[in-house]
Amino acid sequence: MSAKASRPAIFEHVRFSERALNQVMERVEESVQNSIAGDGSMIIAGVEVEMVFSSIQDNVVHFKILSGSDSDKAALAAQFGPAADFGPTTERVHPVACTGRTNLR
Repeated sequence: MSAKASRPAIFEHVRFSERALNQVMERVEESVQNSIAGDGSMIIAGVEVEMVFSSIQDNVVHFKILSGSDSDKAALAAQFGPAADFGPTTERVHPVACTGRTNLR
């Protein structure tokens, strides 16, 4: 395989497999089926989430949070576990612009 690649392959140990990240995304999909707000944001466990995406490069599922109480954010973190990363955002994105994956540099 390396002989066909344009540059040498780099192998790294990761905390979470791609399968584990996909399982988090599946739980997100189950959680938000009926929780989409009128502006397109999602309400998950009382937290307004603008965007959720899996990042193979960062080896986590990123949640971009618009608002929510500290206790609701703690419950959200407990619900999705250590493979999830939670960060604040003030930006709203157009839903068509999201690809859901950030695998490339």
